[in-house]
Amino acid sequence: MRKVPLPSEQLEQLASTISGATYLKNYCNRSDLGENKDIFNAVVSLAQRKGWDVAHLNQSQLTERSESFYGNLVSNRDITENCTQLNRALAGILHSAYPR
Repeated sequence: MRKVPLPSEQLEQLASTISGATYLKNYCNRSDLGENKDIFNAVVSLAQRKGWDVAHLNQSQLTERSESFYGNLVSNRDITENCTQLNRALAGILHSAYPR
């Protein structure tokens, strides 16, 4: 059985995934990820499918944390390296969140 992360860990994992996917969309030609709300919904939906209790998540906290992570990504000016690393790191998650 898969271990479900603690709520604080869930918030961090969801926020980092949302920010990474948003960066990929905005800087790495990943228009397949949709709008920001689509990314948010796809990531939260995936967490639900994994058995996470996302009902307790505070959407404004999640949005705020995602924006903070996103700001850190944008401040690193090596876009090519960011795109390569994020595409690699998020490949499995995004494949699960966006089934074809």
